[in-house]
Amino acid sequence: MLTTCVDSLKLMMYHYPFSIRDSIPRHDSEVTDVVKRFDQFCYYAGPERELYVGTIVLDCYQVIESADNLTVKNLRLASILAWVFENITTGCIVGDDLLDGHGVRWNKPCWHKTLPANQTSFLDIKKIQTGAKLLLCKYFRNHPNFPQLLNLICEFVHCIHLGQTVDFNLSEAFRKTRDGDLLKMENYKTLVMYKTGFPLYVAAPLGAMYLANFDTHRYFPSKHIFEKLYIYRQAQNDMWDCFCAHKDVGKTPSDVVNGKTTWISGTVLLEANRRQLKKFLENYGREDIESQRIVFEIFDELDIVGLFRKFRRDLMWECDEHASSVAHPAVAKMIHVLVEKYVNVYEDYEL
Repeated sequence: MLTTCVDSLKLMMYHYPFSIRDSIPRHDSEVTDVVKRFDQFCYYAGPERELYVGTIVLDCYQVIESADNLTVKNLRLASILAWVFENITTGCIVGDDLLDGHGVRWNKPCWHKTLPANQTSFLDIKKIQTGAKLLLCKYFRNHPNFPQLLNLICEFVHCIHLGQTVDFNLSEAFRKTRDGDLLKMENYKTLVMYKTGFPLYVAAPLGAMYLANFDTHRYFPSKHIFEKLYIYRQAQNDMWDCFCAHKDVGKTPSDVVNGKTTWISGTVLLEANRRQLKKFLENYGREDIESQRIVFEIFDELDIVGLFRKFRRDLMWECDEHASSVAHPAVAKMIHVLVEKYVNVYEDYEL
């Protein structure tokens, strides 16, 4: 039994080699080249990045599991489950890079940019996501909640691919039509629910609860809080794309150029006057430097950074109020740890 919470990221990284080893059959000599390519892909695209889904699984598991059950064996299982979710996420991020035309991710060339001209990364994406299911079966087949966990990762894959499709189609449609309704906050929240929300703040907490044999019905009275947490997480990512040093973020900015439906675009539509809105819709989603300058000028006029900081303060207050008065005690612990680790952090946004 461990009496203190273990660092989730360190725990995950220790178990990464085991998660990759057990995600693909290795006993057949005829598929040696396939296995070699799989390992190369996993170690290039997998561990050296932000690992939100997996660390949320471990953070939630450690605060809801009983102290007697926080054994080395159970933490190992929790780490493997974290990588089941995270390896699916790896495939989705590589797919995002293809759709958005990124050349750099995590301060190095995107995986598809490292391949010869006659190869694509589509099969690599399929293999790592199929491998995640094999990993789940290997380690959790005899767990009483195995059917629920299997259903959860299937829904995870479905939602995140649906979110990617919605994201891409909204962007393409806006650049063709200049229809501001495509950038509205309502569309943004729908997009985020699939692309970010279900993986991070539905599947990850529920996965931890299934692993701990905890009653998942306790989650749903607090579902609206988890929804706000995932909207914040994607908004945070949107802010990084526009306002952070890109050597720190690890990729080149693309949201403004691609005309993405983001928290920032939705906020502009809510806050801008007619002059600002007209200029924004004329220039957003264009590649030329002057159009980008005009867009960022509007961001400055509206104090987007200040509005985001207010959003964060309001979210922290609402989470604290709900956790202290409404949420089930174990769910309140999850909310507290998620706010402290992922919301209540200093970030330096610069225009």
